[in-house]
Amino acid sequence: MREEALLSEGSTRAEGPSQPCPAATGERQRLAGGLALYPLYYAVLPVLISFNVRAANSVPLYNLLLPFAVCLLLGLSVLVVSRILLRGRQESALLAFSIINAFYAITYLLIAFEFALTVFHIGLAAHLAQYALLALWLGLLLTGVAAVLKPVLVLPVVPTLASSGRFLLVLQILVLLYHEGSYQLLVRPAVQARQAQIRQQACCRLNSTPAITGSPDIYYIILDEMAGASVLSRVFGYDNSSFRSQLAKRGFVVASSSRSNFPLTRLSISSSLNLSNLEFLPDLAGRGSEDYSVTNDLLQNSVVARILSERGYSYVHIGSEMPPTDYSPFAKVSFHPDLDEFAIRFIESTSLSFLPDLSQRLADSRRRTRLASLRALSESGAASPRFVFCHMLSPHEPFIFNHDGSGRTAMMPLRRDGLWDEAARRAYVEQVRFMEARILICIDDILRQSKERPIIILQGDHGTYAEDELARENPREALFQERYDILNAYLVPERIKPSIYSSISPVNSFRLIFSQFGYDLPLLPDRCFYSTYGRPFKIRDVTERVLRRD
Repeated sequence: MREEALLSEGSTRAEGPSQPCPAATGERQRLAGGLALYPLYYAVLPVLISFNVRAANSVPLYNLLLPFAVCLLLGLSVLVVSRILLRGRQESALLAFSIINAFYAITYLLIAFEFALTVFHIGLAAHLAQYALLALWLGLLLTGVAAVLKPVLVLPVVPTLASSGRFLLVLQILVLLYHEGSYQLLVRPAVQARQAQIRQQACCRLNSTPAITGSPDIYYIILDEMAGASVLSRVFGYDNSSFRSQLAKRGFVVASSSRSNFPLTRLSISSSLNLSNLEFLPDLAGRGSEDYSVTNDLLQNSVVARILSERGYSYVHIGSEMPPTDYSPFAKVSFHPDLDEFAIRFIESTSLSFLPDLSQRLADSRRRTRLASLRALSESGAASPRFVFCHMLSPHEPFIFNHDGSGRTAMMPLRRDGLWDEAARRAYVEQVRFMEARILICIDDILRQSKERPIIILQGDHGTYAEDELARENPREALFQERYDILNAYLVPERIKPSIYSSISPVNSFRLIFSQFGYDLPLLPDRCFYSTYGRPFKIRDVTERVLRRD
């Protein structure tokens, strides 16, 4: 009946101004009302599928909201313009469908290729993607042209397109709700219970005569992929002794032999912010799990932030582009980027990727975020005492800063067999030099504004090394010698400076400081653990390999 009604409408226009019967008119109006909005299903499907396939396991749900709203508005705009151009005719929706899917054709192909690689372990050749894209565009072009010039040929497929879009939309929403429901009902309560246990253990026996009696502001500044002095010298030929001297001049103690506890950002920061080596995660998440969402609360509502909040501290969160450290709903003040990494990757997967300056525009967005983070760090808009958490995705690639802070063409390293190419080596050092200079300015601003001398922890979450190695269960030995070496510096009260030993690792940073506040927190062994990107909770101890000297 639906197809006949649509065909009847096309035939009526072709034959002239004959008067259709009222029943047929009513049926066509009902169909038009039910089918005219189906392009909107296809406008939001790409972002939902992208989130479910590429991000749901690592990105909080709220990061989907803005891209979803933008895609919906974009689809609505295309639909409105199509109806204006075709004067409200039924085939205007088919034209909008063709335009919307042409725009997202690359998105679908990328998702399909990634799915084939991750699920079936089948790598498809790049030229196949080019042929598939051309075929998709050609089919959509013909559909759009037919909708305008010969609608009677294509209108019969409208009910199928509408029902298919509705089915796929409902399916993606159900997948989304299943994952979010599992997280909220099962995973999150388990994580929060473990965090509560850690807090209880810390607070059960408070020392009546703590070393720190006031409430100094506390800053935890993480520079992503900031290598330690030995790697900077050995791998990059860069001597940062001047920076370390400047830190010492301001009262910092630099832990010269510090190593990261984990090679992955999420695990490294989760460990330090939750006073734990995360020994509970393999059982909670599953050793074979790829779902990073178990770390969301560990990062956004950490044990450290909760303990300090209970002491009357205001929590200030200065986020990076990497969810979930981009934002914290639990912070009193939260600075977040204009575009997070999920939004950036999604933009890159659309036809916008053909814009010649898109890469530079996205680099500019990243640059603005990092400069804004530095300004926020200098200002930290909240009343004292405050706990300021700041994670900056720098000097981590892409390399977008010269040493003087000027912008440069975005560059990713071409590391092969675990080795840096010379251009990337120079670009990394340029970005390190920029961050060193700007962090010193931020520290001076913090010291000048603070009524009481603050506590500042300045750390790398992990060191450098080729990402392809972190996909391997058994990476090259050189990874252990490079990836774990980090910057780790402390500005603390004079009486506890002797407690900062040269090999202290991030997991003990707040354990040491909190113990000076009177909390019962003995230091943990400084151990190094390894896991891959694909199996982050298949964790094993590699301390001996990290500390090995050839």
